[in-house]
Amino acid sequence: MNASAPMPPFPTAMSLLNNIYFNPIVGALVRHGVPDHLDQGPLAASDLARRAGMDALALVRVLRALAAFGAFQEVSPGVFGKHRPSDAPISKDGLRRIQRKAGVAQSTAVGP
Repeated sequence: MNASAPMPPFPTAMSLLNNIYFNPIVGALVRHGVPDHLDQGPLAASDLARRAGMDALALVRVLRALAAFGAFQEVSPGVFGKHRPSDAPISKDGLRRIQRKAGVAQSTAVGP
């Protein structure tokens, strides 16, 4: 069985933001700076959790679920990176751009 090609970055982000279950999860990851910590390359979940101030096991589970949508990738067991770092919009700046395009109210937008 062939794996399907990942969706382009904008549809991936919109799919996650429009999903009633993933929207608050993606928001929490962004508020904790998880995508920003991965800008320099993949990190072990334990190190990433320590840097972000999150629970390591919960972070692994969330990142594995989001990897199915192409937002992140598990490069080896327990080591995660951005799927396509150069154009992945899942970061504070990327989500703010999407929110502005979509007209999301400031009170519900990703924090500062």
